[in-house]
Formats: sequence, structure tokens, C-alpha cells
Amino acid sequence: MNKHIGCTLTALLLSCVSALAQITGTVLDSKTKEPLMAATVVVEGSSEGVVTDLDGKFSLSTDQTSGTLVVSYISYVAQEISFSSNNLNIGEVKLELDAIGLEEVKVSASYVDQRKTPVAVSSITNEQITQRFSGLSVPDIVTSTPGIYTTQGAGGYGDQEIYIRGFDQTNVAFMINGIPVNDMENGRMYWSNFAGISEATREMQVQRGLGASKLAVSSIGGTVNMISQPAKKSKGGSFEYMNSNATWNNRLRFTINTGESDNGWAMTFQGSRTTTSPTLPGQPGGERGPIRPGAFVDAWSYYLAVSKQLNKRHQLFFYAFGAPFKRGSAWGLSERLKNTGDYSVTDNQFNYATGYYNGEFFNSRQNQVHKPQFSLSHHWDIDDATTLSTSAYISIAKVTSDNLRVTASEGANGYDVNKTTPAVRDAAIRTPDGYIDFDLLVQENLDASNTVTVLGPNGDFSADPFTGQRAENFIEARHNDHIWYGMISSLDKQVGNTDLKFGLDLRNYKGTHYVTAADLLGADFVTNTDRGEYDKFSDGNATEYDMNLLTSNEVIRTGDRFMYDYDGYINWGSVFAQAEHHFKKIDVFGTLSGTYSNYKRIGHFWNEEFVGSSLGKSADKTFLTYTAKAGVNYRITNRHKVFANAGSFTRPPFMRNSYQDARYSNNYVNGLKKERVYAVEAGYSFTSGFLKANINAYYTNWQDIARNLSDADDNDVQIEFDEYFSNVPGLRQVHKGIEIDFVWNVLTSLEVNGYVSIADYKTQVPESIPYVGVPPRAGEEIPVGNTAMRTGQLGLHYKGIKDMYVGARASYSGRLYMQTNPIDPYYAGEDIERLPDYTLFDIYLGRYFDISNDLRGRISANVNNVLDKEYIRWANRFFGPAYAYGFGRNYYLSVAIYF
Repeated sequence: MNKHIGCTLTALLLSCVSALAQITGTVLDSKTKEPLMAATVVVEGSSEGVVTDLDGKFSLSTDQTSGTLVVSYISYVAQEISFSSNNLNIGEVKLELDAIGLEEVKVSASYVDQRKTPVAVSSITNEQITQRFSGLSVPDIVTSTPGIYTTQGAGGYGDQEIYIRGFDQTNVAFMINGIPVNDMENGRMYWSNFAGISEATREMQVQRGLGASKLAVSSIGGTVNMISQPAKKSKGGSFEYMNSNATWNNRLRFTINTGESDNGWAMTFQGSRTTTSPTLPGQPGGERGPIRPGAFVDAWSYYLAVSKQLNKRHQLFFYAFGAPFKRGSAWGLSERLKNTGDYSVTDNQFNYATGYYNGEFFNSRQNQVHKPQFSLSHHWDIDDATTLSTSAYISIAKVTSDNLRVTASEGANGYDVNKTTPAVRDAAIRTPDGYIDFDLLVQENLDASNTVTVLGPNGDFSADPFTGQRAENFIEARHNDHIWYGMISSLDKQVGNTDLKFGLDLRNYKGTHYVTAADLLGADFVTNTDRGEYDKFSDGNATEYDMNLLTSNEVIRTGDRFMYDYDGYINWGSVFAQAEHHFKKIDVFGTLSGTYSNYKRIGHFWNEEFVGSSLGKSADKTFLTYTAKAGVNYRITNRHKVFANAGSFTRPPFMRNSYQDARYSNNYVNGLKKERVYAVEAGYSFTSGFLKANINAYYTNWQDIARNLSDADDNDVQIEFDEYFSNVPGLRQVHKGIEIDFVWNVLTSLEVNGYVSIADYKTQVPESIPYVGVPPRAGEEIPVGNTAMRTGQLGLHYKGIKDMYVGARASYSGRLYMQTNPIDPYYAGEDIERLPDYTLFDIYLGRYFDISNDLRGRISANVNNVLDKEYIRWANRFFGPAYAYGFGRNYYLSVAIYF
């Protein structure tokens, strides 16, 4: 009996095994014939599925004797393939890109092949952006990669900042389709100017360290390249509404794809509208940001991609992107102001720039910006081994930033209330709950003591004297406009197993900078004079300077220019060459570039303080710099890879830092010279069909750094207009660390991902400094501030329920220090404050659903800082000090329809 049962069970097991069909095949790119690793293969209508291995191969077990396989891969058109018991080997499945010219754009955009190029790189797909980071901007998205720390800045719309391996945004190159977008004059990145770019991004690649950029960009920390959505092959589009309580409340987004016509044209357009909800009934008028009071936003964005296939060899691409907006800025929490004892502020999200004006809630720091960028690219396949890609672009910026200036003390007027106004004066102009009392500032302007008669107004002594109320308190508007032309061209040539690349990068830039009177707060005029600065003249005995001797006794009314008016010119040219040779298991590359930078300033005001150096054209300043990089990649097996790279480059100081005071003077600073950077890196990667893991170690040495030396010998660095930058011999930063990251597909439907970064960022202070002498921290090593040296993240992403996804992540930030100036005597003997470590939890989920045969929908929710943890993202010793608290619990809800 037992023997009979055993035989029966054995027969059943054998029959079960024999019933499981093994379907095999290989998934390839239809154009390049490259295998597509981690493509998804599922049996339609079931939960059976696998992902392809390194060679694009798959083997799927199923108990179905026939059916349909759905083969899909991000950015490609999915294919449905029938199978039966008579056809279990389906051979090669060639998927086509859904986006026209995506590979061509990548060629010209310094996009690297992670398998071959020996650099530390992470890529983020559009699907990940849509599902895991819905509604977030680029800085919040890239926190999913190791070695990166981001802040929300002061907390307003677009205020975020990115630090890569401890280097701030002036030391990171940001590009859209390979076109640089960092500010040409100061290297900064203003994310508010590019609001909406994350929604228009097809793929984002972060190269940490020196990277493999085709441009001669001097990025010490790394490169963030955003590949925008090209025109699609298929017709369709989407409509989406989002709601949030973070830096905005409502967003409407519309996308339309024409598809590719018979004559080779295709177009994709995306437009969005982002707003803050009005205040609730019963509250004062005006608008409030949902987290930071007064940080309202009224923004549009538009994106257009057009492609034209001229013939088999030639293709044209046109891109246009812009984001016009108006917003209320935020100002961080200053302990100096908070603890005056004259008023009480307990809300860590309080905005010190806000108050009440004529009964309305009002923000004195507002911005209006429109910075469109247009580019036209030509891709020419000269032959099967040679490609020439050329892009011409133009960027036009109109930027206005309002700022409140108030009387600081008797005889010393005209300070920025949010920065250098003495605490005693600041308390006097605020209500008991901490808001600015603008009505009080109006009353002060209308005081009889401010009734002033100006003889010879505007330099015309034949005119009658002008009598009116002179503004001691007013709102100024700072204008920073530019027009920027550029061309980037690269030639790619394959000679056997060697890839040769040659590039040319040309830029012509003009920045226009001036100040106008925006609101005189009840007064009639303000004179074009500098009436001293609190920090420079702490005894109150300020010297009064005429800001424009060309028009003396200038009477400034609303809209008139005053204080400063100048143009900055930059001519830039660079050449680039790279050779990459592929042996059987080894890839070797070397890069060399040279750059020409030329600066010039033209002043339109004749400043009394800078009589001999303010008006007219400055001398030209030219720098010749270089970049040299080399690396090797060794594929031990298809699964194991090790790499190493090293590089050295020089770079000029930014134009903004090259003049003793770029707003007023044509004089260059003493000791101005090139900075030097040296870097080495090594790494190991493991890749299989279900696990990808990387370990990277790096060391970067940045020398002869340009630092602010303004009046350092007088124990003062807080002077807003007398900045004095200079290269400091012996001053250097050393950044070193280890990064570990992984993506583990536990199941086809379950992904576990994470990273750990352990770093040490130090500023090494020299024993002596020219023009200053012996610094107070001579020979010391000071931690670099505002960037976490310990970060980690662990995430889960599950899509095992049909048409649904859900995920969570925990992010840790630690060993974070307050920012300070290590060479400034003002902070001598003070400890560098370490900020508390913190961990944040985020969750997200979404579901797709069918509406009709032609309509599909998606609903999603993302909740960040689920536990509503209070934490400090950054702190600055310069202003009080000031502490910027991160956002509490915030969410993004979305409903989308696809057609």
C-alpha cells in the first residue's frame, strides 16, 4: 500500500514538472542590437514573470500551454508575443525606443554607458520620477543616489540646493540635454528658474566626481544631466491634477504627443500651471505659502520638443523650455532675531520677510523670473562609424528680486532688514508676534524730519529745488538679466575598438545688473546715495557717498535706477578630446580639454567711493585652464567589474568673485589666479539579473580656493556690498569618502534598494594669508558646513498587485555642521556647531486603471516625513546664526488621465 502511494506521488510530481513550460528568448535594442538587461517578461493575465539577465536572456516557467508574453522595458515600446507548447523558444525580441532621437540626444549630452565608462554614475528613469518622487523637484529626486545631500534652502518655491560629495552647487555642473545651465557669473543653480523640468525629464544621470562630461566644465563634485522628453513616436497625451501642502498647492499639467508623421515630423508639448491657494476666509488678504507663510507661488512652465527626420543620415531636434513665475521668498530662522526678547517666535517655519501692509499679509521679498532656453540640434551620421552632433542654444533671463531696506541707526541708513540690521532696530519695527510692521515704516517715512529739499535735483541747478518726503525705509528691486548664446559640437569616430571624441564649446554671455525703487512706502523719493553700512561703521558715523556723480543730487522715484548699474561680459571657448579603447575585458579612456575664459565689466554709474574704477569699461581678464582625466575599467567577468580614474584641472575664479566689488568697481582683486583640483577614485560593481551593487572610494583635493576676505583685517565679513574675494594660497579642502549602493530585485515584483555614504570633508587653514596675516585658526582643519558626511537610505518598491505600485524609504543624514568662514577673525575661538542627526520616512502608492479602450488613468499619493519629525537641514553662522528647519509632514496627491 505504501509503495503504491509512493509511486502515485512520484507520478504526480513528474506530471507537474513536465507540465511546466520553459519559455526562453533574448531581448535586444532594435537599432543597436545591444542586450537589454532587466527587461520585464510576463505572461499576460497572470503573475508569472521574470527579468532578463546581463545578456538580455530570459527563461520563464509557466503551466500555460499557450498564451501571450508581454515584453517591456523603460523608454521602449512594449511587444506582445504569442507562445504555445510548439513554440517555447521565441528567439530575439527587438524593442524599439518610444522616443524619437533619444539615443542621439544622449550621444551629444555626455551620457555614459555604465557598463563601460569607469566613473561613478547613477541613473533615474522617468518611471521612477513619476511613481517614487511624484511632484518633487530635481534636488529632492537625486537624494536617491549616494554621496548627495540636499536642502530645502530657505523653504520657498525652488529654493533647494544640492551638495555632491560635500561640494555645493557652484561646484556641480547641471545640464539639460548636454547644455550647461549654471549661472555663468557665479556658478550657482537657481531651481526656481527651472520649475517643471523634472516633469519634462525622460531620464536623469548623476555622475559623481570628475565624471566623463564632453564639456570642459570644471565640476569638482559631479555632473547632473537631465535628458528631456523627446518627441514620441506614438500619438497620445495626458492630463494631470496634483495637490500638495509643500511649497505649492495646485498644479495642472497637460501633455500632447502628435506622433511621427509620414514625412518625419513629430512634436511633444507639455504645459503646467502651479499656484498657491488663497488664504482662508477670515484671514488677512494676500497669499500664504502652505508651509512657509508668505511663500506663495504663481508659476507657469512650458516645454516643446520637435524632431524632423531629414533622411537616413540627418535629423533635427528643437527644444524650448521656460518657467515664468512670481513667488514670495522665505527667510530662515535667525536666533539673533528670535531671541531679542522684544517679541516671541515659536514656529520654526516662521518667515522673517513677512508682515502686514495696509491690513494685508505681505512678503517684502518677492521674485519675478522668466528664463527661457531654446536649442536646435543637428545629428549627422556621416557614415556607420562617424557621427557629428551640433547644438546651438540661447538663454534669455529677466529676473527681479525685491528686498526691504530700513533705517538701521542714527546716521547709518539703508540696510537689508533680513541680513545686517541690528537686532535692536529689527525688534523696533516688528509686531509682538514677530511680523514686520510695514505701516510703522510708512509712518517713519512721513515724519517731518524726513521732509527734505534737494537743490539742483538730478544735477540741474537751473531747476527749482525739489521738496518731498525722503524714504528712509523702502523696497528695492534688484534686476539680474542676461542673454547667453552658445554652441556645442562633438564628433564621434569609431576606429576598430577605439572610440574617439572631439568637442567644441563656445559661449557668449552678457549679464545686466541694476537696482530700481520698487515701493517707497509712502515717501516721494529716495536719493541715490549710500548712507553707510552698520557692520562697516559700527559706531554709527557713516560716510555718505554719491552713487552716481554723472547725475548728482539724483531724485529717485518708483521705477528709477539707483545704487548700481553695470554689465558683465564673458567669452568662453573650449576644446575637448577623448579616446576610449575597448580590449576584450578592459576599457581605457583619457580626456584632455583646454578652456579660454575672458571677463569684462562696464559700469554705467560713476561711484564717489570708487571714483577711479566705477565708470566705463574694465580691463579684460583672461584665463587659460585645462582638464585632464584618465580611467580604466576591468570586467573580471560579466558580473564583476572594477574601475579607477584620476584627474586634474584648473579653473578660473567666477566673474562675480574676480572684482573687488563687481557691483561698483572695475578693479580686479589682488592675487587673483586659477584654482587647482586633483581627484582619484576607484570602485567595484557587481551586476546580475536580480542584483546590482557598487562600492566607490574617492579623494578630492581642492587648492588655492577663492574666499571672501572683505575687511577681514577689521574683524568684519558681513558687509553686503564690499565683498573682496581672493585666492588664498595654502587654503584647501579635502573631500574623501566611501559610497555603497545596491538594487536587489528579490522578486520580479519586489525591489529593495539602498545606499550608505561615509565621508570626511575638511577645510585646511594655512598658517598665514596675504592681506590678512595669521588667521585665528591657522593650521587647523575645519569641517565643511551644510552637507551631511553620513547619509544612508533604504527603500522598497512593490508592484505585485495588478496595475498597482507601493513603496517606502527611510533616509538618514548625520555628521552635519553649521557653515562658517574658517579664515575670518570674527569667529575666532568659536566651536563649529554640529547639528543633530535625523532620519526621515517617506511612503508612496499608486494605481493605474482603465477608463475606456482609449483612456487610462492613474491615482497616486506620496507622503514625505510621515512621522512629522522636526529637524534642521542647514545652519549659517553669518547671520545671527540662522537655522533652516526642514519641512514637516507634506504630501503630493495626483490624478492623471492618459489618452
